[in-house]
Amino acid sequence: MKLPPAREASVDGRPLYVFDGLAPAKETLGLQRVLDEDALLGDGAASAEGDPLVAATRVLDFDTKEPQDGSFQRWSATLAKDLFGEVALDRCYAQRAHAAANGTIDRDPASADGVIAMWFVCGEWSGDRGGETLFFDDQGEAVICVSPRSGRLVIFDGGTGRHSLPPRGAAPGSCYALVYHFTRAAPRESRLIDSRRG
Repeated sequence: MKLPPAREASVDGRPLYVFDGLAPAKETLGLQRVLDEDALLGDGAASAEGDPLVAATRVLDFDTKEPQDGSFQRWSATLAKDLFGEVALDRCYAQRAHAAANGTIDRDPASADGVIAMWFVCGEWSGDRGGETLFFDDQGEAVICVSPRSGRLVIFDGGTGRHSLPPRGAAPGSCYALVYHFTRAAPRESRLIDSRRG
């Protein structure tokens, strides 16, 4: 499957891809309701096996009556494999964007040779509401900014530093990042899409 990304970039040689429109609004809003209503969000990452959040997303994804729409986990795994080679799911978790977000750059050593797929799970979200994710080069400079958009998927090399900004103001609604961490069979193998090709 070769789907063109809406945007692609490279941070110190590490590729980053942004995809829009993969997840139907109905599935995205359904997942947002689950995250809003259930106490599934912990402070740390959860393991992929036996975790209630993963189980909840699997119910939404795999028991849908419209399987042709795909699922968050299947899209994540399929595109990660297309772009980076063989991958295996390591863990999955969700994070809610909140005003108390700390100012550190996330460089998870366990994911440095992996691939991360991050979905924005929110309703309508305009740029003035904040919640952007910044991606940093090896010198600590923010070089890419990705704004939340309902159903937007960002896939990137796990060695890329990142930080999510808090929402601004008293905007209604919530925004989550549903994050899948994958391990790679061949570290640092990537297939950067050449946007000059048709």
